[in-house]
Amino acid sequence: MVEKRDLVLQKKSSKRTHLLLIAGILVLAAVAIFSFANVNKQTVAPLPYATILAPQNYQQQRVAQTPVQAVVTGGTIQIPLQAIEANKFIITTYAGGGRSLKLTSYIAPSGKVITAVSICEPCRSETFHIAGNQLVCNACGTKWDLETLKGISGGCLNYPPDVLESTLENGNIVIAESLVANWQPRV
Repeated sequence: MVEKRDLVLQKKSSKRTHLLLIAGILVLAAVAIFSFANVNKQTVAPLPYATILAPQNYQQQRVAQTPVQAVVTGGTIQIPLQAIEANKFIITTYAGGGRSLKLTSYIAPSGKVITAVSICEPCRSETFHIAGNQLVCNACGTKWDLETLKGISGGCLNYPPDVLESTLENGNIVIAESLVANWQPRV
């Protein structure tokens, strides 16, 4: 014969098992939701830069690229920092190794001098402008955050100008010529 005490203990054990099972399912569901929620988030790596100048405020401004002359010497491409300081946003042409490629350099809002290949790869535009704190393709209108080059809107979001590593030497932004000579479009 089953005693009343045993029935009560069985009910408590059954309730405890159900509660543990439900808690386990909730924990697994929370982990799954958190994992899937982070899958589509773009991570933004810091951009390489040569130097930091005074912070820039581009709010309510439109800044076009100003053509400047770069010098190719000793396996490097050199862009005068003074030209970038004076114009804030420059474009130059690298001609070497049987190819011609536009390069651009600008002062980000933080003051970082960022240098990149001046091409919106999907639409093949080589020119851009700064509007507020955004970099805008002159052909398709795609917009990227000027500080991070993270896509904001437009058709070419995942293909901002490809940033090049550069250094500051003797008043020039210096890029290894091999980086540019061997550069290939991502699309």
